[in-house]
Amino acid sequence: MALRSFVKFPAVAATALVLLSCSPIVETRGNMIDDRRLNQINVGQTTRDDAAFILGTPSATAPFQEDEAWFYIGQVAETRAFFEPQIVERQVVALTFDQQGFVSAVERLNLEDGENVDLVNRETPTRGREMSIMEQLLGNLGQRLGQSMD
Repeated sequence: MALRSFVKFPAVAATALVLLSCSPIVETRGNMIDDRRLNQINVGQTTRDDAAFILGTPSATAPFQEDEAWFYIGQVAETRAFFEPQIVERQVVALTFDQQGFVSAVERLNLEDGENVDLVNRETPTRGREMSIMEQLLGNLGQRLGQSMD
């Protein structure tokens, strides 16, 4: 009887391990603004200080525009087993302020509003010549000998 339950334990443990490895690991990064907090922001009435108090410090700012803009960026990613993380939710909340410091616009963007950007694999050429491994080693050796003579 004890042998039968001893054999069942590894099978149950292995099954539990397989089931647990299938459940995703959820990571939230950035500042995910919920509707309750965002509804407290009123265009023409909420100031910069009020917005900072309600929503916290922005993830990024755009101070070089005519009207200042604050961006609150956040995302939720799920990772299953050994696979790459999948982004399941992304949000960007943009607040624009007028010259008097009041909110002039509120915009919420999500994952569907994003656009894929193709990356360029080219490298920027640099001036100068590339040294071989021997030139680098001998150059370092020369520097060390020059230091020891001082």
